[in-house]
Parts: sequence; structure tokens; C-alpha cells
Amino acid sequence: MEERRIPRTMSTQHPDNARLPRWVHGEVIEGDQEVEEAYLAYRSYGCQEVMWDAEGKDVDTHVVRKLLSQYPSYFRKTVMGRDVFLTYRVPNPVLDAAEKKVITETLDNIPLAYDVAKQFYGDGAVAPIFEVIMPFTHTSDDLANILNYYEKAVAGREALTVNDAGLTVREWIGEVNPKRINVIPLFEDVPSLLQAAEVIRDFIKRSKTNYLRVFLGRSDPAMSFGMIPATLSVKFALWELKRVEEEQGVRVYPILGAGSLPFRGHVSPRSYASALKTYPGVYTITIQSAFKYDYDEAEAEEAVSALNSSQVRDPDEPTSLKDLLEAIDRLAKAYVKEASGLAHVVNKLTTLLPSRRARKPHSGPFGYGRKVGSKNLPRAIAFTGALYSIGLPPELLGLHAMLDLSQVQRKQVEELFPLLPQELEVATNFFSWECFNTMREEGVWGIKIQPSLNDLIEKDLKAAEELGIDIGPKDSDGMRHGLFASACLESLNSGHPNDALFGLVGAAEVRRSLGRRDIPSPRSGRKEERDKNNREQHEQEHHGQT
Repeated sequence: MEERRIPRTMSTQHPDNARLPRWVHGEVIEGDQEVEEAYLAYRSYGCQEVMWDAEGKDVDTHVVRKLLSQYPSYFRKTVMGRDVFLTYRVPNPVLDAAEKKVITETLDNIPLAYDVAKQFYGDGAVAPIFEVIMPFTHTSDDLANILNYYEKAVAGREALTVNDAGLTVREWIGEVNPKRINVIPLFEDVPSLLQAAEVIRDFIKRSKTNYLRVFLGRSDPAMSFGMIPATLSVKFALWELKRVEEEQGVRVYPILGAGSLPFRGHVSPRSYASALKTYPGVYTITIQSAFKYDYDEAEAEEAVSALNSSQVRDPDEPTSLKDLLEAIDRLAKAYVKEASGLAHVVNKLTTLLPSRRARKPHSGPFGYGRKVGSKNLPRAIAFTGALYSIGLPPELLGLHAMLDLSQVQRKQVEELFPLLPQELEVATNFFSWECFNTMREEGVWGIKIQPSLNDLIEKDLKAAEELGIDIGPKDSDGMRHGLFASACLESLNSGHPNDALFGLVGAAEVRRSLGRRDIPSPRSGRKEERDKNNREQHEQEHHGQT
């Protein structure tokens, strides 16, 4: 395990794509299409790892068998568990009360995947799955419980007897491998990011691990606390994790979970270089659906290749932790006040957003939503899409607090987030003055916006201008997005929500995140030729030797 390859890119199943990939049949990615998607993530895009998600959605636990049997030619050359990796994200049983036992079902599947790989590769097979991601990690118990359960209840069961004659499980169904697994903690709110290093210190002592991968969410913290606090908290965690690595003598490999828009981390085929500058210290970067499907395939492939070969730099060191934490607190409080005030608008708008992937609902007995303050909200992708659809990029919310920071606090923000102006320029290209004026005068879809909230948003806009940001459309994409957002809001306010879908979907396609495509877009000759070659290679591998 010491010599294992640590992946640099991780393809995920986040449903943030505006357009459906060409191989999807229907309006959502589901079932065996996700198996094909995993294969294409490896072969076509060059991702070194695929996250197989059992959190917030149903998951096919026979994925390894399907991949190896359907694409044998590829996987004989590219060994799963050695060259490319499949990593489960399991539900947190503390939070997912209705389906908490899904975690045991998922862990029980790991030895079966090993047996399938051994049948495929022979006696030299390695475990195709040996790591799982634990969402909403808050304590080292969250991690230790998984390791202990697997070692005692999964691998350890081979010593149990199944009859009075003393027949052991191992004798009955065979040896259980792997004997142990690794767990990847996922920290996905600001308080847990700020405490991540302490959790990791404690877990290292308890687990005696020789390396550890740590997943830092960038999207959910932004929805709950704002873009700037989320960014600063991830930066703080990266620095603290480096200190843990040096203190404990255990290698720590951070993973950054980020989407393609600035609010969710701004990792796209056109912005990945900036993301690397913003988050030095990150080893693995997620490649979400919008990254893969809302840009030309060649552009996405080239970006993944660049990320795979990029240099890992040491994280930035804060010069004053006290002032940094105070800045995070003040900016987060300003954001929460505004985001909470928009909760009713957001929740209503998300009912119009088309699904991109089969997932559990955000409310009800099987819900898996999020909160901002005391207000229930959808997940971060839908939250971001809802506000962009009416021309109000969430990156702006709470920005006025920047001007209330002390000189030292503001300097900390500027030092650790030097690309903030650039991020705001990208976001505000999709701000619509026409929509904002309509919101102030008429509200949104029958919901009145409180005057005090409108005043705070105006303060955010003035703060952006004082920071040197040109607010409003700056290019043809910004102008087209504004027209679609205005059309969406006008349809909603005139009582025609079905008509609003035209503007909502159009705006999503322009910004390349969240929506759907009803009419296939024209492809260039080069793209058509590559599609033909990909289909031919896919068919050859699909029908290759078993």
C-alpha cells in the first residue's frame, strides 16, 4: 500500500451539467449509464479515479463486475486498483437515518469486488476498491467506526462458524479480502474545515495509518457560509493539514471537491490553472459533470491531462490566524443573513430546475438537503442554479462585509485569496440589472423580497464596485445570459412557470452549468470524427476477449 499511486483527478457524479452527454438516453443519467460513464471517465477523459456515490442516491454495487466484463480489453491493460481507482462515497449513518444501513451494504460489497477482480486478473489481482469516503465528518469516531466495522464485521467474519461441525465462513464461501480498507474523511462545512486538522491528528493516533487522503468540500461550505468564507476555510485546512503531516510523519493527500462556477470552486477546463493557484497544497481535484459535459470534449480531456501532470505546491501560510478567523466569521454572518432571506425564493425556483441524474429528493422522509442558518435549502448545485437563473450570482451575497473588515483582516483575505477580484468579474458577468430591478419592484414568482434584503444586496453591489469590479455583462455570453434570465423572471412573474423553463435552460447552457439540452448542439468536423473513433473503439472494447 505504501507504493500505491495517489490519483490526481477524481471523476464524480455531481449533477451540475447543463447539457447531457451524447451517450445518455432520456433526460437523466442513471443505472447502467453510470457504469458507462465511469469507463469513459477513465478512457476518454483520462481521470485516474472515479467516485462511486452511494450518498444521496441509489448506487449499483456490481459496478466492478460490469466494468470488467463489459470493457475487458481496456481493463486488462489498465488495472483497477493499481492504475485507476474506484472509490465509494458512503452515506453517513448518523445523518441518513432512513437508509443508514446502506453503508453496511456498500462495505459488504468490497470483498465481492475483490473476488470478481481475482477471477478477471488471476492470482496477482489487487483489491479494486479499498477506500471509502465518509461525508459530513466531524469527529475521528466517524472514521474509526468504519474501519472497525469493516475489520470486525466484514473481513473478520471469515472466522465465524456456520454450523455445529465448526465449518467456518472462510471454508464455506472463501477468504475475505481485502483485510482492511482506508477511509477518506470529507469535511463540508466551515466549522468542520476549521477543525479538520484536529480530527486528523486524533484519527492518525487511533488508526496507525501510514498515509491519509482528506477530502475538503468547497461547494457546500459556500452555500452555507458564502464563497469567501468557504475559500478561506479550505485554505486554512490545507495549511493545518500540512502541519499535521510534518508533526506526525504521515503523508496527507488533500482532495478538493469543487464545481465549475466560482461560487462552487471554479474548477473547469478554462479555470483549472487559477484553481491550482488559489488552492496550493491540493493533490487530487474533482472533475464534476459540468467540467466533462458542458465543454468541448477535447478541451476537457486536455485540462484533465494538465491537472494529472501539474506540480503540487506547498499551501499558503496565513500570517495571522486570529485575523483570518475573525474575517471568516464576519463575512459568513453577512452572507447567512442574505441567503436565509432568499430561502423561499430559492426553494420555489428549484422546483423548475431539470434533474441531470437520478437522486434522492431533497425533502420528505428520504430527503438529503442542506441548511443556511435555520432555513432549509436544496443542495448547493440547485441553490447556485436557482439564483443564477434570475440573474443574481450568489458570489455577491454578503460581499459588503469586506468593507467592514479591519485593515489587517482585509489584508489576510487579499493575501490568501488574491484571485477574488477575478472570480467576481467572472460571476458578475451574469448579473442582470433588469432582473434585480424587477425583483425589487415585483418580487419573484409571487414572493416579495424584503426591502431590507434588497438594501443589503445593493450594498454588496456597491462593495463590488469599490473593489474595482465591473458589474453586469462584459461579453456576448453575459448579454445572452441576461436575456435568458430576464425571460425566465418575466415568465414567472406573469404566471407562466412552464414558459420560464426556456430562459432557465438557456441561461444554464450559456454559463455551462446546471440545466438540460433539448436540441443537440452542432458539432465541428473534428468533434464528429473523434466521436466516430470513440464509438468504434468503444464497440471493439465492449466486444473484446473475455
